[in-house]
Amino acid sequence: MAARTPSQARLPRARAVPPPSAVSQPAAPRARTVALLVFAGLLAIYVLNFRMMASGDSIPTRLLPFSILREGNLDLDEFTWPTGPGGRLPYYVHPYGHIYSVSTIATALVITPLYVLPAWWLASNGISYDDVRARVLFVVMERISAAILAALSAALLSVVLRRLTTWRWALGLTLLYALGTSTWSLASQALWPHALAELCLVVLCAIFLAPSPSRIALAAAGLVSAIMVANRPQMVVFAAPALLFVWLHHRRHVVAFAALPAIGAILLLAYNQSTFQHLAGGYGSLDHFDAPLLTGIAGLVISPNRGLLVYTPIMLFAFWGAVQVWRVEAPAWMRWLSIGVALHVVVHGSFAEWWAGYTYGPRYFTDALPAKAFSVYASLPAASGKPARSMRSCSSVMARMRSASEINCRLFFRSVATLSGGSSMPSSRSTRRASSETSAPSRA
Repeated sequence: MAARTPSQARLPRARAVPPPSAVSQPAAPRARTVALLVFAGLLAIYVLNFRMMASGDSIPTRLLPFSILREGNLDLDEFTWPTGPGGRLPYYVHPYGHIYSVSTIATALVITPLYVLPAWWLASNGISYDDVRARVLFVVMERISAAILAALSAALLSVVLRRLTTWRWALGLTLLYALGTSTWSLASQALWPHALAELCLVVLCAIFLAPSPSRIALAAAGLVSAIMVANRPQMVVFAAPALLFVWLHHRRHVVAFAALPAIGAILLLAYNQSTFQHLAGGYGSLDHFDAPLLTGIAGLVISPNRGLLVYTPIMLFAFWGAVQVWRVEAPAWMRWLSIGVALHVVVHGSFAEWWAGYTYGPRYFTDALPAKAFSVYASLPAASGKPARSMRSCSSVMARMRSASEINCRLFFRSVATLSGGSSMPSSRSTRRASSETSAPSRA
């Protein structure tokens, strides 16, 4: 049999190569999975410093859930309070027949379910509030509760941003909000009203940025708006635009949105009048809105010790994003958010103590950080024509932000150490003295 010639020999078949468009891309992780991982990771980061920031403002909020669960009331009579000359109580509580928290109580009401087991453990073991075990538990619960609220706001923010952009951008902006701003340094560290204010604002954005929110969703948005204002009265600058947004874009459901806030306002005013003999409650004495507006705004934005752009320079993109939402096609709610941020700056810029008292960094901007995160997102397409260049620009700014924050943090704690005679945190006496001097702004 004749041998095959080379031209007759069979060649091995080449495997078919799919066209580039048919090459499978790795699937994006599910939004719920990313949110859970973000929540768990941030919660660990927030609590792992094992330190408690020294401030009297949050003490009533850390104690009130125990009073609600064990005593069934809103007073703090059962706790021991330090007294000053003439038996004067600390500035953060006030006797109106009973001892009440001067700060708002919305945060305490929201976190009360987290206190069920700790309150039961104290009661079942007969541990008094003056016992060292109870006092340690008070601090631990405050740290955990504040961290949970802050981590929840970040996790939900990642879900909302996922609707608007890719999962990588959503995750990056979420981590910027959670770790590159005062969400970490302030809101997650103690039970000031900032953490709940952030969470409420993110929930509002989640509802209003949905394609077609239902009547029930808008009713929930109304409830969240009521909680947000009850917790932090200054947040009316976002609640009012929310009402106008519903009126213009979802007019059929405006009654559903406004019903619960109306009921909540009646209950809040009744509580304030019966408890403090003033409709504004503990905030009734805060009437110092007579500062030069431009001075206050400049201080809030660029002052070395409180300026937003000094501590968080990447928020410069937020100002550009707030302009962009009016120039390009954007969700209607994002435009209303930019109005809320502008009002927020004006309100706090006109406050005589715009520097926010004895604190670290731009505390007053903490409440509006979710809105600014959306503004940063809005600036990204306009920041550069190429995503890679935009990413490099953001990374460069974040590096400068980290350096500036580290320098300011060291200067702050060095000044605290000087104030307290060399210790890393102020002593109780120096804390009370500093707090009494800035009691009004610390509650604002």
